[in-house]
Amino acid sequence: MYNSINLIQLDCSENQINSLDITSNSALTVFSCHSNTPLNSLNIKNGNNTAITTFYANYNPNLSCIAVDNPSWSSANWTEVDSQTSFSDNCTNNDIDGDSILNENDICPNTPAGETVDANGCSSSQLDDDNDGVMNNLDLCPSTPTGVTVDANGCFYLPENNFNLLVTSETCPNKNNGQLVISANETHDYVASINATTYTFTTTKTITDLQPGNYTVCITVTGVTFEQCYNITIEEGTTVSGKSSVKQNKATIEMDRGTPPFKVFVNKNEVLNTNNLIFSVDVKHGDLLEVKTAKECEGIYLKAINLIDGIVAYPNPTNGKFGISLPNTLKEITIELYTIGSQLISKKTYPVYNGKVQLSLENQPSGVYVAKINMETPIHVNIIKQ
Repeated sequence: MYNSINLIQLDCSENQINSLDITSNSALTVFSCHSNTPLNSLNIKNGNNTAITTFYANYNPNLSCIAVDNPSWSSANWTEVDSQTSFSDNCTNNDIDGDSILNENDICPNTPAGETVDANGCSSSQLDDDNDGVMNNLDLCPSTPTGVTVDANGCFYLPENNFNLLVTSETCPNKNNGQLVISANETHDYVASINATTYTFTTTKTITDLQPGNYTVCITVTGVTFEQCYNITIEEGTTVSGKSSVKQNKATIEMDRGTPPFKVFVNKNEVLNTNNLIFSVDVKHGDLLEVKTAKECEGIYLKAINLIDGIVAYPNPTNGKFGISLPNTLKEITIELYTIGSQLISKKTYPVYNGKVQLSLENQPSGVYVAKINMETPIHVNIIKQ
């Protein structure tokens, strides 16, 4: 039967065949001869291998070589063969891959030319001792534990975003209560080293009571070659600070430091609660402005309101006529003039123009006089008449 030139299909699977030669069957298109344990010789050099579109020769543990027309074509198109089986145009060679290991002992029959092999005929490019998917000749980490993810070099690998570091700085000066929380997306036996102190964890670790300063945090994984480092800073706790300006009975405060929300008090009465760093409140001369933060230990920002800074008489000394500068918010003001002996000379209400009022001592003798400016809190200014 096997010598029939017209044979198209041949299925001799699951038999006890030792040797099979179908070199005379040039019309063959389907060949199946799997599961023949004794089979150790198979010759398919029929001159028309490309016509065979279905080919099975696997599960033949003693078959190391199949004689074919074109080994390269057969290797590319006939894939249903065992790992120890190779294609050749001359299977009488006892060492097909030329690695000095006889075919019957060679478990890696297709060793690339020139590569050094072990007693089983396998080179480092054909072995993966740690089963990480990277062959030994490319594996820079040859003892990777089973099941871990590796990179192209065969080394343990974690994504760059595997770790998240949450830093909390010192809450108040001299508390030394900085905190670091390390979170990992993947679960492993991690060791975190912070300035020579080590901490173990698998997914999350909280490290407390850190003093203000700069720290280097390095994370390793037990049993593998891996290290990832970070630089963090624990900031010192701050005391409240800010700056303020007062214009037209309104104080504007800009907070430089302090933890919001801010509570604002005028004369001990709370008038505002805000998260804004810049805010304004109504004030009067003599008010006490206080700003408290969310943390009592940061202190209190204080501002005494003075709306009469810059009230002066000019020229002083004067020959008679003189002016007094006043806040621009005033429209008119009542001023009393006294001698140094407290004798009232005049009491008038004067219009305020551009922050100024004009007065006169022209009809008074030389000496020292007192101008009483009747604001909410009266102000006294000495005038010298020449």
